[in-house]
Amino acid sequence: MADRQRIKTRIITRDIKTIDRSSLLAQKMRSIAGRVISAAGSESAAAFPENREGRRSAEADATEKISSGTKVAIGSGFRVFYGTRGKASAAMKRALRALINAFRSLTAILMSGSGVVLVVIIIIVLIAALAASPFGIFLSNDPGAGGMTTREAVQTLNDEFSEYILNVEESYYHDELVVVYTGGMSQIDWKGVLAVYAAKVNQNGPDSIDVLSFDEEKQDILRGVMWDMNEVSHKLIRETRERKVVKAGEDGEPAEETETVSITTLKIIVTQRAPDEMAAVYAFTTDQGKALAELLEPGFDTLWEELLGGFISGGIGEPSKERIPTGPFTWPLEVPGLITSYFGWREDPFTGKTAYHAGIDLAIPEGTPILAAADGTVVAVNGLDTYGGGYGYYVKLSHAEGFETLYAHCSAVAVMAGDSVRQGQIIGYVGDTGRSKGPHLHWEVYSFGGIKDPLLYFT
Repeated sequence: MADRQRIKTRIITRDIKTIDRSSLLAQKMRSIAGRVISAAGSESAAAFPENREGRRSAEADATEKISSGTKVAIGSGFRVFYGTRGKASAAMKRALRALINAFRSLTAILMSGSGVVLVVIIIIVLIAALAASPFGIFLSNDPGAGGMTTREAVQTLNDEFSEYILNVEESYYHDELVVVYTGGMSQIDWKGVLAVYAAKVNQNGPDSIDVLSFDEEKQDILRGVMWDMNEVSHKLIRETRERKVVKAGEDGEPAEETETVSITTLKIIVTQRAPDEMAAVYAFTTDQGKALAELLEPGFDTLWEELLGGFISGGIGEPSKERIPTGPFTWPLEVPGLITSYFGWREDPFTGKTAYHAGIDLAIPEGTPILAAADGTVVAVNGLDTYGGGYGYYVKLSHAEGFETLYAHCSAVAVMAGDSVRQGQIIGYVGDTGRSKGPHLHWEVYSFGGIKDPLLYFT
């Protein structure tokens, strides 16, 4: 009897170690569990017929305890394995305490000779913990049964969202466009959306859905969460303004004049709801609320960036010297690039209408390193939402003397919010994300909150 139990345990262990991190995980573990439960059911029934009801009660209690402990350990394990910061140590201590209590209960069963039952419990717990845990979202970038990764699912929904915004733009005549995100972010908070989705579908009940993969049904649930958290409305604002223009004077020389113009502004408002608001909207249970809070802890930020594909490590570059600095900045690229759109009023490449361009566009091959124009701190970064309010992936830096710079349409970012950067440090890579017609860097400069022409600081 004991020899057969050891053989089964070795087989199960070997099978578990070969499991892929894709949706095959759940299928494989279900298959293993089926074989073990079938074997264990008949063997344990024959070997231990007495006091079956009492034994079942003890086994159920132990299963519940180790399941709870394992779920805590999964969250803590992610923090420790990926070198995250903050509350990892305290969380791991909580996990260890939970697991110790669970295994104390299991020890009593094991000592009574019910080794096969122990194996079955562990297998069931592994299936529940890995396939049903909200933390499985971090393993969801391998194609599942529906052939869709998290990045593909998110990209499709990003395209739908940006297409909706563009349709609103094209439906109303306007001279200026303003897009306002009420949540303080100029993009969809995909970290929040995915965390809410993962907690929403993991209900620890018969309706629970694993988050290890995406298919059309799961993407449709994610779509609903995205729109629930990002409600779009719009309004037209008509006003008159005075602006200065340069015209030819009576003597033929340029002369500055003031003229009154009528301006129609299309204001698109994206009303964003925070994850904790959605917990109330969706009536999350206590367990779902706890899972949501843990997924949103700062220690998981790097994991979210890597999951959605917008984060790559950088280094130090050498700014181009063809543009000679006259102020605090060096050129944000290692090569000059081609200026395809200057600062100020221009014809919008999407609408064909006159619109204000708040920076300069530098056409450059995709993947070219983007460099910090000065020492500073990362005050905003988007490596999660490819639309990003039109900016795509972007990085915004705060510098000394009231300056700020913004670098948009990146293919990937190389820094995190709060990072300190040095002049010339690689902070991202040129791309074509967001409202873009091709690979380029859109560069903006601010001084005490006022927008400035970046070329003012170069000759």
